[in-house]
Amino acid sequence: MKALLIDAGNTAVKAVVCEGRAMSRAFCVPTRLALSSPEELIEKVKEQKCQVIGVSSVVEKVTRVLKDQFPKTFVVSAKVKLPLKLNYDAKALGADRIANACGALEFGDSVVVVSAGTATVVDVVKEKVFEGGVILPGIGTMLKCLHRETSALPLVEFEGSVSVPGRTTAECVRAGALLASICTIKEMNRLSLPVLVTGGWGRVISQHTGYRYVPELTFIGMLKIMKENGLWTT
Repeated sequence: MKALLIDAGNTAVKAVVCEGRAMSRAFCVPTRLALSSPEELIEKVKEQKCQVIGVSSVVEKVTRVLKDQFPKTFVVSAKVKLPLKLNYDAKALGADRIANACGALEFGDSVVVVSAGTATVVDVVKEKVFEGGVILPGIGTMLKCLHRETSALPLVEFEGSVSVPGRTTAECVRAGALLASICTIKEMNRLSLPVLVTGGWGRVISQHTGYRYVPELTFIGMLKIMKENGLWTT
């Protein structure tokens, strides 16, 4: 059996194919392209020829497109059977946060989960209970916003090295964007739990903290949820 797992985020729609215990990249499409030309996304899904399709999406239009074209698509939400309990307003909980928290259970029953993308989301799981978290602008979003909302600050590209304190304006902006995320994670982790980081900026945060970087965490969580609902076995 082959399963196609699709993670539709604000920046990109990413997909992997799972066959047995193997997971391989299928495609990655910019979300703006998936919204403007959904037929391209549909064609890429068809090309994979998978019997099972699972979706974790924070983009409702992408979810609707996939459900309309592939009615048996399994959509991650708080309404399906989950391997953890939610101490949270389920109506407002995004599928990506659910999938990441469930994926984190493969590494421990209590963990801090960081999704570093367009937004940086820091969630806490204690003894298989999702306790909620915090959401702040992602590193790239901060850099863009500072440039857009000020008259003098330049648009800064993020580079590998960060100086604290910064000796130039660009270094100060770069350090501030990074430290905002790192300090938030540390503040949320008062119990000194293991920290897992995923998302497009996850590698950067991992490199500057030593936190474990798990780029496929969302997909791990999706598989775990699909197993819980009897849709996947290995």
